[in-house]
Amino acid sequence: MSPELVEAAILRREGVGFLQGYYYGKPTLEKPWLAMPAPKKLITGTAD
Repeated sequence: MSPELVEAAILRREGVGFLQGYYYGKPTLEKPWLAMPAPKKLITGTAD
């Protein structure tokens, strides 16, 4: 068992309900979605 899992088990047993971690990825101030190109518009239907 990894040391992190052992520490988490100890903390859980002591009543700690929340741990900080990289669940969604490493914290960063970068905003990669601002550098992404705009999606192309999809034109559907018929013109009258």
